[in-house]
Order: sequence, then structure tokens, then C-alpha cells
Amino acid sequence: MSVLRRATRRFRYLLLAAGVVSSTATAIATVPGASATNRTYSCSSCTYTAGANDYVRNNEAINYSYNGVAATLWKSNGEFVQEAYSSGYKALVCHKSGEFYGHGDAATRDGGSAHLAGREDNYTNCG
Repeated sequence: MSVLRRATRRFRYLLLAAGVVSSTATAIATVPGASATNRTYSCSSCTYTAGANDYVRNNEAINYSYNGVAATLWKSNGEFVQEAYSSGYKALVCHKSGEFYGHGDAATRDGGSAHLAGREDNYTNCG
């Protein structure tokens, strides 16, 4: 086998290896983080509803009956974190101190039943 043929073969293996490494790095870079949270929760007629425990930072609560809503963040051990109220249909809590393990909830302001919904996430940007 000539020197030129051996060099060509080595170069092909080098290109193949570079392609495998490059495609693996690209695949890993596009996978979202394991702790990414973006969950919704709702009820058709209630005074209160809550999301599941997960890593959260923000909570948006909506009252489709337009009679006031409260959005609250709770740690999984039951510790109160933060709350926001609105006399309209939407309230948003943005916890600036970072994510924690817990959940968000939505509640009516007047105690009556309503169609409630919410979304909890752990995004850096709120809203």
C-alpha cells in the first residue's frame, strides 16, 4: 500500500470521527434541561386549584369568570413563598430569588366558584 493511500485512509477516519463527535455535541446541546418546568393546571368550577410539585419560580393564575384571582407560590413543605392578587382575571407571581421545589395555586378572590386555570414554570424571565 502506498504512502498516499495510507494517508488518504487516515484522513477519512479522522473526518468520520470528527463528524461523530460533532453530531453528538449537537444532539446534546438541543436537549432541554432536566429541571425545565412548564405545567398547566385547571378546574371548571371551583374556588381553588393547584399545580403539581416541581421546580418552580413563577405562577400565573387566571379566573375566566373575571371576578378576581389570587396566584400563590408554596414550597413542598407547605411554607408560603409569595402571592399576588388581581381584581381582574389574571394574577402573576414572579419569585426573583430563584427556583425551589414546590407548586403554584389559583384561588378566587370572592370565595365563589369559577373556572380557574394556572401555569407554573421555572423560567428566568417572568411572564
